[in-house]
Amino acid sequence: MKQKICVFLVIFIISLTFTSSNSSKMVHAYPYEIVNIEPPTLPLLYGQNMTVAIQLDCDTTVTYLKFYIYQITPYMTCLCNYRCAGMVEVASDLSCPTSAKYETNYPVEFLDEMQIGYRIQLFYENGSIVMIPKVENFMGIPTIEPLKNEIMFDGGKVQSSAVVDSHSVYFLGSLLITIALVIKFQKRKLL
Repeated sequence: MKQKICVFLVIFIISLTFTSSNSSKMVHAYPYEIVNIEPPTLPLLYGQNMTVAIQLDCDTTVTYLKFYIYQITPYMTCLCNYRCAGMVEVASDLSCPTSAKYETNYPVEFLDEMQIGYRIQLFYENGSIVMIPKVENFMGIPTIEPLKNEIMFDGGKVQSSAVVDSHSVYFLGSLLITIALVIKFQKRKLL
């Protein structure tokens, strides 16, 4: 019985050794040579820039990128009067000299509460062109589908620049209450 267990263990260890030494190095390819997409910061404020950045992999073959922005109605239908802008190359986040990062700063000039969708078109050295996103939640970024089989990144809703978000209101309210309490306790100490 002990001999059978020993023989089994020896065969098992030898097979592990051969499988680990013969395994070739796995290369992880990002979809379409994209390492990361930085969606716009929310909320989108009317009159301010919407910034979207895309980091490409080392040895990328992407030569040019276009940014498309769409207006979506509350009923999730696309107005289809999209606007297009080129994306400019900026400093890369990766240390390899052959990587590229592109960015666009698009002014938000849409109506308040208008849903925004956006897509990015990549042009490659070999002449191929890819429009992303291709699938829902592409690279973990929320998407919307206002047109049948037309998936877009969810850019959020436009808000008036005069609107103050609830976190700021809570912070200011808490700050005022704290100041009032400090003043009240200081007056009690003086009496």
